[in-house]
Amino acid sequence: IGDISISVPLSASKPFFVAIISLLFKAEALNTRLILSVIFATFGVFMLMFDIKNIAQSDKKRFYKSIILALCASLAWSISDILVKRIDYLNTTPITFISILTATIIYYVFIIASGKLKNLINIPTMDKKRYLLAGIFSFGLAYLLINASIIRVGIVRTNTILVLWPVISSFIGFKRYKESLKFSRILGTFMLIICFIIAIRY
Repeated sequence: IGDISISVPLSASKPFFVAIISLLFKAEALNTRLILSVIFATFGVFMLMFDIKNIAQSDKKRFYKSIILALCASLAWSISDILVKRIDYLNTTPITFISILTATIIYYVFIIASGKLKNLINIPTMDKKRYLLAGIFSFGLAYLLINASIIRVGIVRTNTILVLWPVISSFIGFKRYKESLKFSRILGTFMLIICFIIAIRY
C-alpha cells in the first residue's frame, strides 16, 4: 500500500505523539529533560531513517498513503500506551494478555471478513514457525517488557528509550550487509544516543 522508506521513519515518531497526548490528557508531567529527549528522538529518527532519494522517486499516491497510515499507527500506539498507564494498578502480565487477546480476535475477524483465511491456512509450515517465534518475541515478550517499563518509569521516557532500535538496525546493516554510512545517519545516531542519555537520567 505504501513505501517502507516513508512508513517506518514516520511510525517511529511515536515519542512526539506520546508527549502531546500526555500533555492534553494530563497522563504524565513533562519536565525540560523529557521534552529535550523527545526533540532529539524525533529529529534523530528522521535523520537516521529517511531516504530522500527514495522519497523523491516514490509514487505520489503511495507517498501520501504511507504518511497517513504511518501517522495513524503512531497515534494508535500512543493512545495504547496512555491507556496502559491509566490502568497501572494492574499487574503487567494481565494488561499484556488482554491487549494481545483483543488484538488477536480483531485480526481473526478481519481475516475472515476479507476472505484471507485460506491464505493463512496455506502458509508453509516453516514460515508458520517463523511467525510464531516473531509473535513470541515481538508481541509477547517485547510488549510485556514495554508495558512494565511504562508503568515503572513513565510513558514518555519509555518511548524515547525505545527509539534506540534504529541505531541497532543501522549498526547491523553496516556490519553485516555493508550498508553505507551517510552523514545524516551518523548525525541521527548521535542524536538518538543523546536522547537515550537524557531519558535515563532523572
